[in-house]
Amino acid sequence: VYDLAIALGLRDHRCKQALVTHANLASGMRVLDLGCGTGLLTRHLSSTPGLRVAACDPDAAALRNASARRGDRPIWLCRALGGALPYPPET
Repeated sequence: VYDLAIALGLRDHRCKQALVTHANLASGMRVLDLGCGTGLLTRHLSSTPGLRVAACDPDAAALRNASARRGDRPIWLCRALGGALPYPPET
């Protein structure tokens, strides 16, 4: 219900697509969607060919939705807080 309300009320799809377009992402880059929630932006990011996408959120239920939404796209999902990410320094 949340995703539907956001999509209808805020024109979320266009906003997220514009964000990805203006980021000038290219194949080989790594991107982190921190606070990914249910993965709406994550899916837009993963549509860029060759982009390596990771998405983190502390909410297990939101991550389950993000996992279901990713389909066959290679997205690495993790449950973590922004101040305790499971990545080495300088990543």
